[in-house]
Amino acid sequence: MVIQFEENRIRQQQNEVSALLALCEYGNHVQKFEALKHLEAIAYPDKVADQINEQSDFDVVFGDD
Repeated sequence: MVIQFEENRIRQQQNEVSALLALCEYGNHVQKFEALKHLEAIAYPDKVADQINEQSDFDVVFGDD
């Protein structure tokens, strides 16, 4: 059951990466930029986590209203 869930998750991410690569190749400028941004998040998840943590630290200091 758990193995099947993980296999499905990996397959879903493979499909997402394929679609993003197609947008990078054939999309307009905005689609290419957004696709590259998503691919970078997939390739470097630690970088995205650091950005989220930095944003959270900023919200704590200055308040999030």
